[in-house]
Amino acid sequence: MIYTPGKFNETFDVCACMILLVLIVSRLARGFNRTLERKSSIALLLLDVNVFLSALLEFGWCYMVNHPAGYQPWLLAACGMLQKVIFSSITFIFFLFALFLVVGEQPLEKEQWLFYCLPYVAVLLLLAFPGTRQKIYLTALPARVQWGPWHWVLNFVAILYLLGALKSVWPKWRELGERFWWIVSFEVVYVLITVLRYRFVYLRVTHFLLAISLLILTLFIGDFDIRSWHEQSVIDELAEVKNRYGFRHDFRFFVDKDICVAMLDIDYFKDFNDMAGHGCGDEVIQVVGQTGRLFFGNDIYRYGGDEFLIVTSRMMPQKFIKELHRMADSVESAYIEGAPRRVTLTMGYCFGHPNNNQELRDLLTKADRNLYVGKEAGRGKIVGDKLTS
Repeated sequence: MIYTPGKFNETFDVCACMILLVLIVSRLARGFNRTLERKSSIALLLLDVNVFLSALLEFGWCYMVNHPAGYQPWLLAACGMLQKVIFSSITFIFFLFALFLVVGEQPLEKEQWLFYCLPYVAVLLLLAFPGTRQKIYLTALPARVQWGPWHWVLNFVAILYLLGALKSVWPKWRELGERFWWIVSFEVVYVLITVLRYRFVYLRVTHFLLAISLLILTLFIGDFDIRSWHEQSVIDELAEVKNRYGFRHDFRFFVDKDICVAMLDIDYFKDFNDMAGHGCGDEVIQVVGQTGRLFFGNDIYRYGGDEFLIVTSRMMPQKFIKELHRMADSVESAYIEGAPRRVTLTMGYCFGHPNNNQELRDLLTKADRNLYVGKEAGRGKIVGDKLTS
């Protein structure tokens, strides 16, 4: 089916640009600069910018088609081409946003990047070469466009990225809460817009509806500010200390510094859950987390289950060892109602000066090995590097 856009389509694109511009400025003002290192924050802003540019280019294309005075064939073709390329990026950037929201600062392997980018690169190549581009968009005249036999490829890749985004966030849907439903809602809106593009080919309202959906969903979710998302994603609600993602985010603070590292485990933690119930086990986790904060501030992390990690550059080794002993004694003396026994900790520690992320991971491995030496020695032990005079 061949169609030519009407003059009212210009109004839809202008409104979309205005809404998206407000969202972009609002996000920049509400904390993007403070969370520049957050990949999800960058992806979210890029999503807004991408839709804005696509709407702006479509407006220019529609304006030249509907106003002979502004008609420039080469400029018309350039706007149309760039708009198609940028619009094809929407679902790819949305997928990256969902992925980074889950993995946090965890680095992706080169093979993963290649796998994730391959469909998007394939689409760009199809649009870049005239021979394949003509099979996606059959263009008789610059102002008249007809879907080609390969146009399904664009929709297939878009659906592929939407499913990838859903798969990324699905295992953590409870933890993400409203953010998970935001992602699902955006996907539903995108699918509906795709259907409308084919059903009402004379209307070019795609960007306007995307902008409205982004605005409504932003207002619906009060904590859409990426800073609050970040705070919620790196804090363990039970222990009230940073979690594993929080530690990955803090990697850069410990590189190229003298640091002290300790891995600690709650001895026979399973007994508290099995003999006194999970409520008692939760209280044990809370006691360890809060006691750790008293002695090490924000340098303690819940690494997983009943395992905690302490990494600090604020203490000398002698004081660090002393504080580990004080923390273990404080936890053991804490009263927990219904607990079958006192809470004891096994700790493994080490010291070092990591020059890169890999050397930091090596120190964590070393502390973990010392932890297991303490477990094999009977638990309730604090084992680590000997201090040199």
